[in-house]
Amino acid sequence: PVGHNETYPRLGVSGDTIFLAWQTDSGETPYNLSINWMLLDTEGGILTESLRWRPDFGDGAVEGNAWMPSVAALPGGGFALGGSIGLRSNGFSVAVQLFSQTGEPGEAMEVEPVEEGSQYESTLGTDGEGRIWIAWKESLELDTVRQAVLSTDGGLQIEQEPGGTGDQAVQGGPS
Repeated sequence: PVGHNETYPRLGVSGDTIFLAWQTDSGETPYNLSINWMLLDTEGGILTESLRWRPDFGDGAVEGNAWMPSVAALPGGGFALGGSIGLRSNGFSVAVQLFSQTGEPGEAMEVEPVEEGSQYESTLGTDGEGRIWIAWKESLELDTVRQAVLSTDGGLQIEQEPGGTGDQAVQGGPS
């Protein structure tokens, strides 16, 4: 991958395909932070060029800063890409988008829309039922760990409403 300042490399492996995502700070305005991705094969061959993540929530691809990617391979093939995207001028929201095994972009969603503060440091995992488990930090007055479960059965949707660890949000992380 070519860029200016590249950080946060993340990958998922499904079959013989690797989904590699990373954050780039290009220094360009107005959107210097981007999440970029590409597909490789397990032999090291490049399957796609480097592409900028611009999720489409149904109204066209989003323009804005994006950072802190997370990737998971889906049990039935394909991938989920998550990260924080600047959907408003005062903060970031966590979003997830599905991709096919060949890199075709699929459905995308903002996991828990917020009007203030930021959501960041998301991490993704999957289970044998094809669900996507996501956790992230949210900041308002204190950092709070949040989590949700997304279903891919019949489209990307919330299966378990966002909440904290257990029934309570964890303030400031584990004690």
